[in-house]
Amino acid sequence: MMPVILDDGIDLFPALNNDNPLKLINSKTYSSGVIELVYELN
Repeated sequence: MMPVILDDGIDLFPALNNDNPLKLINSKTYSSGVIELVYELN
């Protein structure tokens, strides 16, 4: 797993102490076996 957080410049690290429910909105499997999962804040 290679997590990447794309954001609008808001510092997310202090928010990691909070519950931030996520909703899976897209997934893609590549021929290399890598799986891309795209979530949004619920």
